[in-house]
Amino acid sequence: MANNSNTDAFKGTWDYVDGENNDEYLKEIGVGMMGRLAAKGLKPRLVISEEHGKWAVRTETTVKTMTLEFTPNVEYKETTGDGRELTKIIIVVEYICSESV
Repeated sequence: MANNSNTDAFKGTWDYVDGENNDEYLKEIGVGMMGRLAAKGLKPRLVISEEHGKWAVRTETTVKTMTLEFTPNVEYKETTGDGRELTKIIIVVEYICSESV
């Protein structure tokens, strides 16, 4: 895992600022038209925390709150907001966070 001082920059509360290219991103990852239309009106807030190497990303919207928990470099299963089942691994390297599906 990356040095704590690097990953600490991710922790905190992050408010939605701009949806530029969000529709293209959602389309690219396989979200259908209805899901993309619904997402346009949402302004999510992310709350990112870490305790003993386990991370949590809570996404809060007016419609739904979802929490994703993971340990970096450990494969896990995720059910997306639109019901897709994914197997993922998140690798954190310095300030770069990559995600593979």
